[in-house]
Order: sequence, then C-alpha cells, then structure tokens
Amino acid sequence: MISHQKLSLLSSVLFLLSACDPKSGENTQVEFDRVAMYTHLADELIMPALRRFQSELDILQATLDSLAAQPQTAQLAAAQAQWKKTALAWQKAELYCRFGPGSFHLAVFQINNFPAKASEVEAFASQTNPDLNTADARSARGLPALDYLLFGGGTSPAEIATLYANSSTRRAYLQALAQHLQASFEPVLQEWEQSYLAKFKTNDGTGSTQSLALLTNAFTSHNDDLEKLKVRFALNLTFEGESLGAVRPDLLEAPYSRYSKELALAASQSALDFFMGNDLSGQVPSFYTYLIALDRKTASGQVFANEARSRLQAVADAFEPVQGDFYTALSEEATDMRAIFDRMREAIVSIKSDLFVAFGVNRSGTDTDGD
Repeated sequence: MISHQKLSLLSSVLFLLSACDPKSGENTQVEFDRVAMYTHLADELIMPALRRFQSELDILQATLDSLAAQPQTAQLAAAQAQWKKTALAWQKAELYCRFGPGSFHLAVFQINNFPAKASEVEAFASQTNPDLNTADARSARGLPALDYLLFGGGTSPAEIATLYANSSTRRAYLQALAQHLQASFEPVLQEWEQSYLAKFKTNDGTGSTQSLALLTNAFTSHNDDLEKLKVRFALNLTFEGESLGAVRPDLLEAPYSRYSKELALAASQSALDFFMGNDLSGQVPSFYTYLIALDRKTASGQVFANEARSRLQAVADAFEPVQGDFYTALSEEATDMRAIFDRMREAIVSIKSDLFVAFGVNRSGTDTDGD
C-alpha cells in the first residue's frame, strides 16, 4: 500500500490524488500539489528556455544578415559562434516544443529536422526565391541547413566566405533560413506568453490533453529521440544494440560543425533538469518529488524516483570519456559512444513504462522501440 507523505516544499493548497498500488491494484490517496509542479516547471524551466532560444535566434538572424551584407571571414566566424549558441539553446527548449503551441506549429520538425541533405541545401541555395514551407524543403531548412551552410560547403573559412561573396542567391538563402526559423518559433513563444501559460499551470488531471500527460509524453519522447536520432542511428544499431552495418557519421546532428557531442550532452542534461525540476537536491515540485510522494518502487524494490534519477545522471556522465566530437569517435572504435547508447537504452527501459503507470496517463503516438 502506498504510504501517505506530505512534502514540506509544497504550497498550502494540496490535492488528494488517486494513485494505484501496482501490486494490490487498490486505490490510495497521495498528497501532492501537481499545480505547484506545473507552475514551478513553467516558471523555472519552460519559459526561461523558450525565451532564451528566442533571444539567441534574434542574435543569429542579425549575424546572418551581417554575413549576407558583408561576406568575409570575420562575419562568418561570428555567425558560426552564434549558430552554436542557438543550437545549444534549442536543446533546452526542444522538450517544451513537443506539446501545446510547439506541437501545433510543428516547431521540432521545422527547426531541427536533421541531418540536412547537402544536395538539397545546394539546390535551394541556387534558387532566387526558395520556398522553405514545402515538403521538398524539409531537409534543407532549420538549424541543420545552417550547419552545412556555415561550416560545410568549403574546405576553409575563406572558401566558405567566398561562396557567399560570389552568390547573391546563397546570401539570400541565409536570410530566408533565418526568417523561417523566426516564423517557426515566434508564434510558439507568443502563444505561451499570451494564453497557454495560464492554461498549462491549471490544466490538472490525467487526460491526454492535460498537463501531466503532455509533460510525461514530451519527456519520454525527448529521451527516445535523444537515444535514437542523436546516437543510435549514427552507430547503426537496433534498439537492442545489434549492429546493422558500418557506422553512419553522416546521420549525426551537426556533422559539419562537429558539435554533435555538445548538443547531445545538452539535451541529456535538459532531460535530467526537467525530471528534477532543475534542482538535483530533490526539494522542488517535480516528477522526482511526485514519484517520491507516490512511493513508487521498482520490481527489485528500489525507490523508482532515485533509480530514474541515477539512470538519467548516468547518461550525462557517459559523455565524459568521449574524446573530441562524435564524428571523430565514430571514425575510431566508437566504444565510448556505444557506452552512451547503452546508458540511454537502460534509462529508457527502466523509466518509461513505469512512469506512465505511476502517473496513470497514457502514451501518445506510436512507440516501436520494443520497451
């Protein structure tokens, strides 16, 4: 039977929430203020992440405009540095674009559908008025297209800058990409600030359109894509870890800038920050403290909240042994990258199913990873 716990960190208004004991199937009552959790996550994680990405995006647009106006190596270096800042900020904002306004505007798909296809990027760069809203543009827009345009396409910064100096359509494409990024994200932040934030904080319940289910699905799908898109596909493995052939560095995120490792680490840290409510001490309203209140145990009798925290931390820790970037790691034995995949898979297997059961919410979408 789940014990009654009252967390001193909670606000004065507490909801008596129904939970199900996984062994007995009996219902019990757990004191936990889920609205306080939504409010904390929104104020301390979601809104700061969305606003920071918008801020970095504004600066990126300015640096791209500067490069288009004056295509020289100094302007290119500034644009490259700002691209990295923007891409890192996206790793923090991405989880919160998987529901609500971000989902409605397809922000994840529009902003970071990687990898870009060099041939398609070059084709768009030669057009006078490229339309980035078509299906044909899905592999030639967003941050991945800029990864190629700013870091690839030439063997040196001087050569890349010369490509812009010699092509007005290439310069215009840079600016069109910046405008498309703005158009893809500005409505997301605006809707959060204007109306969705207040709704999100009070939208309690376990239904598929309520905040608990939205957050749970966003968190688990973020972890799924972190494992699958940022690591496993490049290693060319099945979810069970069986090799499908030679490694595929071309499938990495940011293969031209070689920032794949840093971006994946930021996304991994974002997952841990979210789970803990941005407080590793476990003293704020979060998924972690909610699971503590539910007194959820693993099959082996361990505290599920602590097990999940350890698994997520192990993923972040697994990045440290990787020397250099993922592209280099893949060209060698890829042993350290394989260790990251193993920790990610362990986290997904041990956390995802139990999390949905513990919270009493349903998975959305299609899950084919076998866990």
